[in-house]
Amino acid sequence: MQKTMTGTLIKESLANDLVLDLVKIEKVEVWKAENHAPDQPKYWTAIIFSTDADRFLPELSHCLKEKWYVDLNSPSEKIIVFAHKVIRYRLGDPSGRQQAIGYCREIGIPESQIDWSE
Repeated sequence: MQKTMTGTLIKESLANDLVLDLVKIEKVEVWKAENHAPDQPKYWTAIIFSTDADRFLPELSHCLKEKWYVDLNSPSEKIIVFAHKVIRYRLGDPSGRQQAIGYCREIGIPESQIDWSE
């Protein structure tokens, strides 16, 4: 079993919400997305969660819509999940962060949304 991961998932980013069965929902908030893209909704449902399910990352990558991502933290890693791709790097690793940022730009994620913390 892997270590617990935590993160925030935007419900509107999911093509299929069955992946929520694999998380413990800690909190739900509705955010007015000031930096939403024209093809994204103005209000987002933010689901703050934790999980230790081994199959969560592959399931999430198959449930996400294009041009969305979810960032997660484990005790030693930053994990960025995209539709059909997962990028992992050690916390604080600038080259790993740049790889993830580069992929965001490559798939068309708006600059204002490339903003995860470590």
